Amino acid sequence: MQRKFNELLIIGLGGTIFFGSFFAGEYLGASESNKDSWWTPMTMALSLDQTRPEFELYLKKELLQKHIEKGTLLVANDGENLSKLVLGDIKIRLNNWNKVKAEKLKYAVITAFFLGASIALLIIGLMRFLADKEDAQ
Repeated sequence: MQRKFNELLIIGLGGTIFFGSFFAGEYLGASESNKDSWWTPMTMALSLDQTRPEFELYLKKELLQKHIEKGTLLVANDGENLSKLVLGDIKIRLNNWNKVKAEKLKYAVITAFFLGASIALLIIGLMRFLADKEDAQ
């Protein structure tokens, strides 16, 4: 007697390998990646105003921008000359790792869903395979 083709087993096995590898890549990329490589490049550093929605710096309970507007901050040039600090003198580099990690984990969740479905199909296919094997005997 010829055995019936077990499509659930084949789909489950292929899906487990396919989605499992994608899940492993996304999850490991989110957990093992170099967190220091996601800083804004110095050539693309942001101004203080551009970072306002994400970042505020206070000096003596007053916003840094207020101190600059009042002219109360001075910079020592060459150790001797003093000049007022202006907004253009300040550049901010942000670490974008939290955004990159969230994006990688979002894709990991999506692939984990399909991996779970593939494992379920694999288990059902194995159960059907074993049941067919017993019926054949």
